[in-house]
Amino acid sequence: MKSSERKSGIEVLGTIPWGTHFCMFYQTQGDLLEILVSYFKAGLENNEYCMWITSEPLNEKDAEKAMRMAIPKFDTYVQKNQIEIIPYTELYQENNEFDLQSVLNRWVDKYNGALDNGFNGLRLTGNTFWQEDKDWKVFNDFEEEISNIITSYNIIAVCAYSLEICGSFKILDAVRNHQCALFRREGTWEIFKGSDQTKFKHKLKKSEKKYRELLENMMEGYYALDLKGNFTFVNDYWCKTVGYSKEELLGKNFRLIFDEKTSKELFKMFNQLYKSGIPLPHTNRAKGLTNRGKQVFLEGFIDLIHDSEGNKIGFYGFAREVTEKIISEQKLRESEEILRSTLESTADGILVVDEYGQVTHTNSKFADMWRIPQDLIEKRDDQKLLDYVLSQLTDPEAFLSKVNQLYRSASEGFDTLLFKDGRIFDRLSSPLIHAGEIKGRVWSFRDVTKQKISEQKLKESEQRLASFMNSATDGFVLYDAQLNYIDVNKVTLQTIGMTKEEIIGKNILDIVPNLKETGRYDKYIEVIKTGKPFSTEDGIFNRIDGQSSSQLSIRAFKVGDNLGIIFTDITERKKKEKEIFDLAQFPSENPYPVLRVNRDEVIYINYAGQKLFNIIDYNQIPNIIKENVKHSFESNQITESEVRFGENFYSFTFTPIRGTNYVNIYGMDITERKHVEENLREVSKLKSEFLRRSSHELKTPLISIKGYSELILSLHEDQLDSSIISKLREINAGCDRLQNIINNLLKSSRLESPELRPSKQREDLSFLINFCVLELEPMAEKRKHSIKLDIHDQLYANIEKEEIHDVLSNLLSNAIKYTPPRGKIEIKTELKEELVVVSVKDNGIGFNEDQKKKLFQQFGKIERYGQGLDLEIDGTGLGLFISKRIVESHGGKIWMESEGKNMGSTFYFSLPKKIE
Repeated sequence: MKSSERKSGIEVLGTIPWGTHFCMFYQTQGDLLEILVSYFKAGLENNEYCMWITSEPLNEKDAEKAMRMAIPKFDTYVQKNQIEIIPYTELYQENNEFDLQSVLNRWVDKYNGALDNGFNGLRLTGNTFWQEDKDWKVFNDFEEEISNIITSYNIIAVCAYSLEICGSFKILDAVRNHQCALFRREGTWEIFKGSDQTKFKHKLKKSEKKYRELLENMMEGYYALDLKGNFTFVNDYWCKTVGYSKEELLGKNFRLIFDEKTSKELFKMFNQLYKSGIPLPHTNRAKGLTNRGKQVFLEGFIDLIHDSEGNKIGFYGFAREVTEKIISEQKLRESEEILRSTLESTADGILVVDEYGQVTHTNSKFADMWRIPQDLIEKRDDQKLLDYVLSQLTDPEAFLSKVNQLYRSASEGFDTLLFKDGRIFDRLSSPLIHAGEIKGRVWSFRDVTKQKISEQKLKESEQRLASFMNSATDGFVLYDAQLNYIDVNKVTLQTIGMTKEEIIGKNILDIVPNLKETGRYDKYIEVIKTGKPFSTEDGIFNRIDGQSSSQLSIRAFKVGDNLGIIFTDITERKKKEKEIFDLAQFPSENPYPVLRVNRDEVIYINYAGQKLFNIIDYNQIPNIIKENVKHSFESNQITESEVRFGENFYSFTFTPIRGTNYVNIYGMDITERKHVEENLREVSKLKSEFLRRSSHELKTPLISIKGYSELILSLHEDQLDSSIISKLREINAGCDRLQNIINNLLKSSRLESPELRPSKQREDLSFLINFCVLELEPMAEKRKHSIKLDIHDQLYANIEKEEIHDVLSNLLSNAIKYTPPRGKIEIKTELKEELVVVSVKDNGIGFNEDQKKKLFQQFGKIERYGQGLDLEIDGTGLGLFISKRIVESHGGKIWMESEGKNMGSTFYFSLPKKIE
């Protein structure tokens, strides 16, 4: 089985046999994923059990996410338990210690379990980033043992080493303990066979000369110091790095090439190393000075030198110049700071992800826009972040679909996101491309909620305007600054006799050639320049086809930089005015009196006027109208007066004529109208008297009926069966209803009096509303209604408390009775200038237009019988009439609004707010 070839999934390796133990050296997370994702993909497809042991800079979630992106059916392998992705702490550390034998035992257990479950073998990887220097020897022994054991098993293993933490000796150890090693150089992966290095290592141990040759030829600085810090050996690369020759360095103290501050720091490091015996890692950095004063940055590793008996005799170290790296890092930090500042200063929310969909950058605007908690941003948990984002959207599936589509594309993307709370974002996505490869995407989010709402409102406004223009009876025209037609409505097209396509874009002079002659052309230009509107009724329009002419009333006004014109065809009106004017030229033909007088005498009087006033020749103004004439001259306003001549009544209209010194007087016989009004007053009086008398007459027998029924119940209830008791109670209830009707009739009769004057005083209207609600609350609870109050505190008005109580009770009880069970009733007060307005709103049966006209009339009850409504329909139809009379007697108004049947209604009444 050992010789069985397996697909490695790594192009540079090709196929490899069971028992292969190799290593890879990486610099970035991308290097790791590039090798390991394809490595495990091949293992899964080869029916191998795969175990990915993670460490920084890659956690188990990062690894799983990369596998899912590379393998569409990854969940199938997870369900088969063919792969596990675990942190290094679960396998390599027990009680925070690395134990070689314990780890080997776990490897064997995993291998046996894989075979028992039908898999062909075990494929695994581990990352050494977690290794500390103190454990390196133990781990190095572990790697050597693995290489010796693995050849007997169906196991393939790759160990990952970070170049950031590996010095030269660690790299040599790692290569020696593996069959081969992968290095990335100039963008491609290369393979290095371990056997070559092993032979090289053996030769080093055999020959000091060979050892020195190795040190001399290393592409890394090497130096040795005695315990006083004097150089005892330096290689050529070290001399080249620090800018001194070997002769200038050997025997000289290390302080020669370091400034005072750095020298003190290095002395402390050497002292610490001498005392502890623990090598100082490769990441230590120091600033050096060349013999020309140039500053260089060094990064290295130092350890102790021992003699053959183990005595400490000096120090040695490896170092390389990292000046360019330090400068690059500084530039990178500056670049990142500029990028961070740029991202933070933009008004858009920015999200940057790598090629695996992992978040690399966000700005604070992104978190604010998506309302993401800061702790979620800091955790960098991509799945939780995605879940939080999706929970806010109306269509999360479309969002994910678009994201997945764009990840596979090199093109830009733009779409609009709709949020559950009504917000709207525009989303722009652009790929990050480096060396021709997609390395991630930048997502930009802009909140366009206000803009979209404004656009929608503008669109609706334009639609309403277009609808209004086309339904208006007046003509509407919109011109640009050169008086070219921009838009017209239907009335304009009908007036002109052209289609919209024929007129739009043409100049006004093409349609009205003589416009300049009328002077209106210059007036229109003036309106555009000054913004001052212009009106005239002298517009004459002659249709181009010659069919007819129209006289127009025109109003021109500025609309932005354009000119708007509204015109009305007044041809018919002018004809009527001419007819009236022509008739006025012949007042002698008028059957009613017509006079023209100045301040002292009659200037003109027609025959009907002479006959009525008994005037034969022009003379003094008749005494009966002299005061009215005087008042007309003084007020310069039209006035009216009624005058009685014997059995006849006349109405006179006194009209001062502007720019003259006379008044026209027009008379009309209103005798018949007066008789009708008198008859109506008499009928109303008789009706009121009848209501009063009949109500009083009804009260006497009603008192007897109610009294005797209550007496029988009081004295003999225990002797009567239940059916008789029930009937007697029905009699009592009927008496109560009849009593209410009689009271309403009496009140209605009293309120009809023109002399009605309420006895008003300062009262708390808020308290009165609350009192009425409390009174009627049992009635509302019986019908399971909810009553909401939105009223001002301590709202005072000058009212007769009992009368306004009746109005409130009537409106509220109507709302309760005429709203089906489980309805909603709202009582509200509003302050408007000098008035307080009280409203009672319900979601009950509502009213159509015909019903609205009857509501406030006497006996204006709307019948609801036979309509299948669960309503209490008793009543006289006097409640709203009485309420109207009460409110009007207080100087207020009452009205109602309803959108139609079954759409509820709102009753309003107003009262003067001023306290007299």
